[in-house]
Amino acid sequence: MICLHAFLPFLRVPLDVDCANRIRSEARHAVLSNIPEVLVNLVGQQASVSGTIKVFDTVQNQTLNKQICYEVLEIVMYEVFPELKESNAAMHFKSFTS
Repeated sequence: MICLHAFLPFLRVPLDVDCANRIRSEARHAVLSNIPEVLVNLVGQQASVSGTIKVFDTVQNQTLNKQICYEVLEIVMYEVFPELKESNAAMHFKSFTS
């Protein structure tokens, strides 16, 4: 359902503040309860929890998520169609030399 809402945002049902906060709290609890043991052993319990909270809070920003998706899409496009990278580089070079 989340993927459907990502591609068809007009299907979203607006949430009230209490419901949104409850969902965020449940998601945060789920993320914190599933920190990989390797990470805990590598950096310690407190650092792994702190880092996980920072990552979780960062991915809650809608603008940053869109930017990450655009960057990943651009990388995929350049890998699938390498001629785009060459034409894009040529275009930038011409704009700097003109």
